[in-house]
Amino acid sequence: MNSAKRKRLRFRKLTDEDKSKILNIIFNHVEEEIKSKFPEDHIRDLVIKIEIIGEYFPTVNVEVDIEIKSFRKIDTNKLLEEVVDRALEKAETEIRKLLEL
Repeated sequence: MNSAKRKRLRFRKLTDEDKSKILNIIFNHVEEEIKSKFPEDHIRDLVIKIEIIGEYFPTVNVEVDIEIKSFRKIDTNKLLEEVVDRALEKAETEIRKLLEL
């Protein structure tokens, strides 16, 4: 018989300092992922917007606008979705450590 153990995570209320740290963690991971996919000299413009809504059960919204110069056709929307998903996965571990009781 197989059994699975569940770990229930408890978080405390987010402070402004927590939100600032979380924003920085996410921003750094998103920027790192983008730079791993696009050479810096191909990026004409890059805007990363991150918003945290809520204090106990926060929702994070990430919006990335990028303008690249490229000689090949790239589905930037699909690539950016992958980049943001990977960045949030990497950031989640750090955020959990920051907020666990």
